[in-house]
Amino acid sequence: MPDNPAGQAESRVNILIVDDEPRNLTVLESVLDDPSSELVRAGSGDEALLALMAQEFAVLVLDVRMPGMSGFELAQMIKERRRTASIPIIFLTAYYNEDQHMIEGYTSGAVDYLHKPVNPSVLKSKVAVFAELYRKGRELEAANRSLREDVAERRRAEERLCELNDTLDRRVTERTLALQQREAELRHASQRKDEFLATLAHELRNPLA
Repeated sequence: MPDNPAGQAESRVNILIVDDEPRNLTVLESVLDDPSSELVRAGSGDEALLALMAQEFAVLVLDVRMPGMSGFELAQMIKERRRTASIPIIFLTAYYNEDQHMIEGYTSGAVDYLHKPVNPSVLKSKVAVFAELYRKGRELEAANRSLREDVAERRRAEERLCELNDTLDRRVTERTLALQQREAELRHASQRKDEFLATLAHELRNPLA
């Protein structure tokens, strides 16, 4: 099967990984490395917000405890923005094990909550699921957009056809009226000719008489 670089580029999705420890980001990159996705690193909540403003992401892998802005605070800000509210968030933490902290994570918008050290296969499979859902959603959106364009084009074609029919009907009506008028003129001319011939015959008969 021939390679299709353009198709592969279109199917690639962005995944945002956020952690204040560079070595943790490196580990996440090695775990989540996949040709069908583009990994974007962020070392803080502020960097993550900048990335979210610049690009669209299929899923966000987010460390909970970070200096400055915590993962919970970042997640709440993400969910408050209409553009980013639907991004699934997977929390990673090595510190919070109590149910209350997990509830706080889910309340902040998490779809999953994994403890460090994370099982690479589990994390990769979970991210792959959300990436595929995003990809399918994008394909569905493109299909809907194409369908709307087709419907709009068909409506324009129908409008043009109606205009052509109206023009044809108008021309037929105008032509019919013109023919009727011409026919009436010919009848009138024939009638006048008959009247003239009758008058001429009468005038000719009188001298002969």
